[in-house]
Amino acid sequence: DSLAGDDDDSLAGDDDDSLAGDDDDSQDNFEGDQPGECADGADNDQDGLFDCDDPNCAGSPDCAGDDDSSPNDGSPIITNVTYVWIPGTSTFEFSIQIEDYDCDLTPVTLFYAISQNPLAPLAPAGDASPNCATTYTFDLQILNAAPGLSYPVTLAVEDSAGNRSQEYSLVAQVPS
Repeated sequence: DSLAGDDDDSLAGDDDDSLAGDDDDSQDNFEGDQPGECADGADNDQDGLFDCDDPNCAGSPDCAGDDDSSPNDGSPIITNVTYVWIPGTSTFEFSIQIEDYDCDLTPVTLFYAISQNPLAPLAPAGDASPNCATTYTFDLQILNAAPGLSYPVTLAVEDSAGNRSQEYSLVAQVPS
């Protein structure tokens, strides 16, 4: 039952189970230096930080960027939506904040649906510059809108690689 000198249970000097690497010249070993390390559930560089919690994985497409070790499949994320009613125009002006950790919001296509209608695309927005986070503003006109009525609105965004966000739903209220 002795740990010292017991080859099967040795914690120090057991070359077969080395976690830090077998070579003395492995000074470039850090989380994320090999494909998949930012989503493998291991502390590859033994600094106490796992996967997306390790700053070396910042910007990795495997990380959602929210410091909670959540992998991301490269789809954009709608982080916030606000709107204002423009009186006399039957129009809501929406502002949508988007993040995309593989930085291909170049351009994006915004999708919307009012009530139970299927999602429909708006014109692509943005330019050809790499973009990881941005805010877009767009107008939606509601025909026959009346004061005090509310309208369920569903939004989504698709990046230039064709990855679509999860749907974001809210209820837009016309002021009384």
